[in-house]
Amino acid sequence: MEILPAGYSDFRKREYWNNFFRIVDNKNFEWYGSYEDIKSIVYECIKKRLNYSNNKNENIINSCDVNKNCLFINTGCGNSNISNEFYEDGFKYIINIDYSEVVLENMRKKYGKKMKFFNIDLNNKEEFDNFLKNINNEWDTYNNNNNIIYEDIDSYKINMNESNGYNNSTYQKNIKDDIFYNKYDYKIFFDKAFLDSYLSCEKNEEDICKKNAQNYFSHIFKYMNIGDLFLIVTLSQYYILKEIIRNIYNQNVKLEIFPFVIKKHTNEYTLHPFLFAIYKTENNKTNDYCAHFINIQNNDIKEISIWKIPQEIRKTRENINLNIFKKGKRIILDIYNQNTNLCDYNIIVYDSNVEQKKFKYNTVIIVIPSGYEFHSLYSTPEGNEELSQKAQSKRLLLVMKSTFFFMQNKTDEKINVCNVDNKRTDSILHDDSYDMPFMSPMKDNNMDSNNIHNIHNNIPNVLYQNNHSINLLLNSIKNELKNILNELALPDSKDFPIMVLNEDVKDCKIICQEKSKYCTSIIIRDVLITDEFWSDHFHNDQNEMQKLKKNNKKNNKKNNNNNNNNNNNNKNNNINDKQLQDNTQRGNLLNNNICDDNILYNNNDDVYPNEKNYIEYKKMVMTLIEKNKKDKRKYFENKDIYKRQMIFSYDPLTVQSELIYTLKKNEEKNINNENISFEYVQSASQYHIIFSCSIFFVINPNIFLNNKNMNINICILGGGTNVLSNIIKTILHDFYIHFDIIEIDETVKKFYSLFSDENYNNERHIINYIIQDSYDYITNCTEKQFYDIIFLDINNSQNSYITVDGYKLYMTCPHVKFLNKHIIINIKNILKKENGILVVNLLTRDNNARTYVYKFFKNFFVTLISISSINKEMNEVLICSDNIMTPEKNTTFQYNLLYMIKNYYYKWFLNFDLEQFINNIKII
Repeated sequence: MEILPAGYSDFRKREYWNNFFRIVDNKNFEWYGSYEDIKSIVYECIKKRLNYSNNKNENIINSCDVNKNCLFINTGCGNSNISNEFYEDGFKYIINIDYSEVVLENMRKKYGKKMKFFNIDLNNKEEFDNFLKNINNEWDTYNNNNNIIYEDIDSYKINMNESNGYNNSTYQKNIKDDIFYNKYDYKIFFDKAFLDSYLSCEKNEEDICKKNAQNYFSHIFKYMNIGDLFLIVTLSQYYILKEIIRNIYNQNVKLEIFPFVIKKHTNEYTLHPFLFAIYKTENNKTNDYCAHFINIQNNDIKEISIWKIPQEIRKTRENINLNIFKKGKRIILDIYNQNTNLCDYNIIVYDSNVEQKKFKYNTVIIVIPSGYEFHSLYSTPEGNEELSQKAQSKRLLLVMKSTFFFMQNKTDEKINVCNVDNKRTDSILHDDSYDMPFMSPMKDNNMDSNNIHNIHNNIPNVLYQNNHSINLLLNSIKNELKNILNELALPDSKDFPIMVLNEDVKDCKIICQEKSKYCTSIIIRDVLITDEFWSDHFHNDQNEMQKLKKNNKKNNKKNNNNNNNNNNNNKNNNINDKQLQDNTQRGNLLNNNICDDNILYNNNDDVYPNEKNYIEYKKMVMTLIEKNKKDKRKYFENKDIYKRQMIFSYDPLTVQSELIYTLKKNEEKNINNENISFEYVQSASQYHIIFSCSIFFVINPNIFLNNKNMNINICILGGGTNVLSNIIKTILHDFYIHFDIIEIDETVKKFYSLFSDENYNNERHIINYIIQDSYDYITNCTEKQFYDIIFLDINNSQNSYITVDGYKLYMTCPHVKFLNKHIIINIKNILKKENGILVVNLLTRDNNARTYVYKFFKNFFVTLISISSINKEMNEVLICSDNIMTPEKNTTFQYNLLYMIKNYYYKWFLNFDLEQFINNIKII
């Protein structure tokens, strides 16, 4: 699961925070700095907590001491260390409230002997009110109502005995030492980042946030007494400021606002957070609707109207000195649209953390495509440093569309995690080197040398199609953001470039985006790959043809000297071209030991390979593969070729599911995709090809073909958008197949129509698309010895690992839940005993993890076969069987495969290398 939320509203959900704290486990998560960052401000507020009351105690006001004898109530405590930091500084009476039982249990184990932790849901008004009321009753009559207080609290499930591990024998003894039985002088209600999450909302949820704010503030104000404090640490976004102002303007309170600097933080948001201090005033005191804006460092106090708070906050942010370089500085700026009052863009300012004598550039702009915002290259200081080194730049300005408001086909549904297919990983994620395209800026004579300059006008039109995210951002950089980026650039940043990473998606258009609980957002995009496709599949043929045509032109030139008849020459040229093309194809076949035309055209579909005819049969199959390639080349000549990809916004360089489709050149897609052709077989990644070929370890196509009594039962764990099943349905069109496709995420199922031809109808294929956790499906499956093949293709979340002998072994696939004895036993129970196989996608860079997976499956299966991918793919396919893999069975598998290709070569994979595939088969 990914810890990033799918949208603002997730911050208000108990389930999200429970999952969040399960993932971060015991790691403390500090929002907006530590106690040391605000300590001096807290002391200042305590000293003057009675300044705004009529009955001022001059001794307290004039005292230099900080009175720490207070009840400290931390709302939304999470797993922050700050309560413990207050405790260590002398604040002994501390109550923490949160509604995530997961984090409360963890925090009780750590600090339960020092302070209290209660499960309180602020949305439950009655529960929250009674909790605060009992604290207030203790303030007024702590000597008289001890039993009543405890009964009230107990009735609202706040059992201090259970919460903090007191046993029955010692409870009565310790009861008078409990927080509620000590006298304290005042209360501090403390909120660090809770308000920001509690009021987080989508565009259409403002009424919910307004209601939440009113509930929160009204209850705390109700139980605040003279001398009490309400301290809020917040990033002060506009929607937060609006609710603070709305809820204080007619109350008997006074507001002070303190900007502060986070001193020890790699992501240095200089002056970004603020501390709001709210003091209780007399009921009869006239409200002057003013607040004090206080900068302790500068000893600057300014009185402003509460209605001017947003402007003052904005001005403070604008006064950040961004022109000074500071190693490791990282600031995230929100760029608001003045007309809509919405955040349109985010700009990350990052200064390189590495000493370097000379940088190539002082400043570089990097454009972040939509959907890539959460990738570690962009979202972490470590990733930014990597980019800085690649770009050879002292400062980076990373420009992106504001994260949560770019939502096409927006939905309010929140759905579970998806198990998806096609886990190929782009090389940019790993150690492989990659080129960073550089677009040199062009000087604008109307701007001085320090300003940002326009890029070549023709470049965007060449590199980028349509109004997708890159093109929009480039236009924004040239127009809306030009002045802002100039101001953010370091001095002497002459002619600084604009760079775009990930060349593969330059011709990309996002077609839809929906939220998913564990993977932030699911994005479906189309990428134009015509040139790339031709280069990958027909590159050698093109080179050979160009070489021969070049020689042909030389010959024709000689002929021209001897022949003055241009028409005859043209005719001869055409004939020569045709002959050369035919000879080239024939030469390629002969050079590859491929059979001649007699064998090709006299083959019998019913002939099955055997020991005697194997060599000639194999030559014939390779000839047919070449014929298919030649036919496909002609087929693709007049088509634009696209990839339709599913990615997760938190990891956009990993393609989760991918499909190729074609469109006639210069033709626009219609709304229902009716004029596009899905090329299932040509979409296949290498590991999908291996998955498909593994079927012939189980079936003899000569027997199963067109035989309704011979059903192939297939289960796909992690069905995703059905790419794998569509590939199998295409190449096994004439076979009887029963599919059970298990997918956990209903959102992914919604996208099924974007990855398949809905008019497809084959009565031989029965398909059950089951929305369920694959682990649960296997555990509860009642079918015994039913499946011929089970495909396991489920990714782990980022940075998942298993611990073996104290070492962490990292892997992407398979999911670590399936490296479990009980689940494998259940899988074996539902596989056919005689020939059933489990086929696993293994994806890891960790050799120790790979070895562990080998040993794990070897413990449960008689035979383990490994087939590694060719080309650049890292995927390895494991075939697990309880049959001994004899040389005879391996030969039979090859016979089955050859027979299948011979009879269905026109449906076979274009990027299939028969020799390499056979060579990659290894028995572990």
